[in-house]
Amino acid sequence: MISVPVSGRLTFDDGLSHLAACVAGCGVAQVFDLGIAEHLRSGRLLNLFPDWSDEVFPLHAYFPSAQYIPAKVRAFEALLAGAIPNLRATTSDQDGFSS
Repeated sequence: MISVPVSGRLTFDDGLSHLAACVAGCGVAQVFDLGIAEHLRSGRLLNLFPDWSDEVFPLHAYFPSAQYIPAKVRAFEALLAGAIPNLRATTSDQDGFSS
């Protein structure tokens, strides 16, 4: 067991600041997997509990009509689909997505 003396407390309301503080060595954090692979590979972050599965937060997109989805909404959907591994469509006509 390793003991690390700490003092003070940091509180964040956004994930990027939370991650930046952790990478800077300010403490231990539970962060989303999205965007941390390079930090793990380089050793800037360590996975303290590799056998402990993280919570899964579902992501849903709801469209009033799958027939008339605005181009900017489809572009955002494509961006997310490329950025998030294992993103899958769940609607019967494959418009929209949910993970």
